[in-house]
Amino acid sequence: MFSSSTLIFDTSKKGILSLYRTVLKEGNKFPKEIQRTFVKQKASTMFRKDVPPQELEDAFRLALTHIDNIRAQVETHRKLYADDRLSPEDLERIRKEELERESQRYRDEEKQGWDN
Repeated sequence: MFSSSTLIFDTSKKGILSLYRTVLKEGNKFPKEIQRTFVKQKASTMFRKDVPPQELEDAFRLALTHIDNIRAQVETHRKLYADDRLSPEDLERIRKEELERESQRYRDEEKQGWDN
């Protein structure tokens, strides 16, 4: 794959595909859909460009830099949008409340059917 500390890059198709998946995985951590979509579109455009073999290592380094930038931005945006996000406990509570409302509605409809 790649190691930025030793500057050994796997510029094979497998290594480049792994790098592409890493970019997408890191970009998918953004809290907003528009941000995730932007990273997908930008990565798709960048990784489809034909790069001459002599420039491949530079393009690889640039992609690693983009990964670092994405990670930093994701962390900042997560903090920025922390109030907009629900905790797993809140999501579970909301899911249970919706399920209970649905069950209650079903019971009410059944009761009305028997009363008529």
